[in-house]
Amino acid sequence: LKYSFKPLSSGINAEYGGAVATAISHPFDLTKTQLQSSVGLGLDVSKRTLLEQLNFIYRTSGVKGLFVGFTPRLAKVLPSCAIFITTFEGLKEYFNDSTS
Repeated sequence: LKYSFKPLSSGINAEYGGAVATAISHPFDLTKTQLQSSVGLGLDVSKRTLLEQLNFIYRTSGVKGLFVGFTPRLAKVLPSCAIFITTFEGLKEYFNDSTS
């Protein structure tokens, strides 16, 4: 079985995967950041659980509130996923070819 490395398709697939993972995890990451940033400020937020904070964001800002900062996070995640997976796949093929 001969593997054919295609950097463009590898990078695009990695970006799709990164986008899906970011869309799923962003509301939780946003909530975690809000809870962590409230520590030491004496805010009531630090006493909430993750689910309570998620519910609070949803009640006060709707679904849109759960995705505040999503675009900058995508701008960070997509290139890093593409670079990581493309490099991994390229090196994997390089070393597989050199050992056979």
